[in-house]
Amino acid sequence: MTKSYKDFYQAFGLNEFPFTTFTTEQEVNIAKKIFVSQGEYDPIIDAFKDGRNIIILGERGSGKTAILEDFKRHLSPQKRIITTIHDFSKLNKKPTSQEIYKLIISNFLIDLFAKIGNAPYKVLGISTEDKILLSYLLSEFLTPISQNSLKDKVSKIQINPFVRLLNWGYNKFRGPLNFSGTVVKNITYQYLIKHYSFLPILEDNNQIQEFFPELKLNVDSDFFDQEISFRLLTRVGDISKKLGFKKPVILLDRLDEDIRFENDAEVISEFMAPFLTDGNLLSIQEFELVFFIWSTPFRFIEDLVRTQKYYCPSLRWSKSDLEKLLNKRLEIYSGGNVNNYRNLFDKSVTTEEINKVFELANSNPRDIIHIFKIIFEEQFRQNSESRAFSTNILNDSLTKFVLDFNYFEYYPKKSNARANSMDIYSYAAHLLKLETEEFTKNHLSEKAGTGGSTTNYVVGMERIGLIENVRQEKGNAIYRIKDPKVVFCQKKQT
Repeated sequence: MTKSYKDFYQAFGLNEFPFTTFTTEQEVNIAKKIFVSQGEYDPIIDAFKDGRNIIILGERGSGKTAILEDFKRHLSPQKRIITTIHDFSKLNKKPTSQEIYKLIISNFLIDLFAKIGNAPYKVLGISTEDKILLSYLLSEFLTPISQNSLKDKVSKIQINPFVRLLNWGYNKFRGPLNFSGTVVKNITYQYLIKHYSFLPILEDNNQIQEFFPELKLNVDSDFFDQEISFRLLTRVGDISKKLGFKKPVILLDRLDEDIRFENDAEVISEFMAPFLTDGNLLSIQEFELVFFIWSTPFRFIEDLVRTQKYYCPSLRWSKSDLEKLLNKRLEIYSGGNVNNYRNLFDKSVTTEEINKVFELANSNPRDIIHIFKIIFEEQFRQNSESRAFSTNILNDSLTKFVLDFNYFEYYPKKSNARANSMDIYSYAAHLLKLETEEFTKNHLSEKAGTGGSTTNYVVGMERIGLIENVRQEKGNAIYRIKDPKVVFCQKKQT
């Protein structure tokens, strides 16, 4: 009888398979249990707790969204409004400051009015001017609300609840009052007509008369023409404080994932620039803003961002950090049965061989998960009865990981470039012609035949993080291939 894959991984002591999902969004239910921070996380979480505005930099798969979710776990939703923005499709590809302010205000107001709806008494303590401003914000920014619903919400903000209660009570009972008034009028008239025949006949004597007209609350709906400006953004944050909430938190994630950008780092960087170069926005005190930014396009605009003034930590994972991540994941998915990834390997597999896993993972948590998924699959395919991974299984798995890797998942491409031109695959093809992972421009030109385009290739590879300038020797810049997967393929050729 053929062994099922579930039977196979459960034989390792696992209750569920730990390497199926690769993003925080896919593991919301257990995100808190499996969360592991990198070694340099303490200063980041401390800055967040202190209410500082932060630009968090990291490559794709480095755990930016996991940190976002961890940030939210440190906040009290009762005392603070937390707004997450990850849809930027309504903005232009080169947004203006006014567009950005409007986006933040619109998203924040959805959460603010939800809070007010749950606790309308909070509005009682603010001034009439602030109530009118809230009415304006409701009218201007929450357009999907129906007109009748809008009027009702505006009146709840502007009109004292006692006045609204009296108005409601009067309007509720004015029907019976009008009916009673009409009956009394008709009885009185019948009596008078018998005694005074000269009185004229009244028309529609069976129609109920409006002795008690409906009362309309005096709601100010002629809102001022407020410019969408930074001043309006600060006033919105100030009103939130007056309503009794702590400094609101705005979390901006996935700025690079809009389909319009086609994974073009230059286009993405142009979109990010207005967010990250707006000194007013990054210095705002009425909100706490946290940006989660893909490092690669950030390098295109790094010289425009005042990284010395604003806190811009980069997410880095050491081997020990990734080991903790693996062990934690195995522990949670095994119910505590497995808590050391080394026990999954045969004793004949050396530490040096296992270290290749971490080298190819390139300090990336998502890649570690991908690699172990492939190791399990290769073991199942080649020998499902085995209870430990051999050296051959490990080597085959790492080769498969490198060859099948979707490099465009982490590396950008030019949206208007010719196929396979000046992208990760053409860059890697040139680098694979070198004998070593370190090289000079002259060496690259000689071996890869890049000629007069050599400098453009080097600049392009540096920008996407494929290579780095490591030192100077005899007036020549020495570059090193950063991606270990390219180095792996280079060594396999020799």
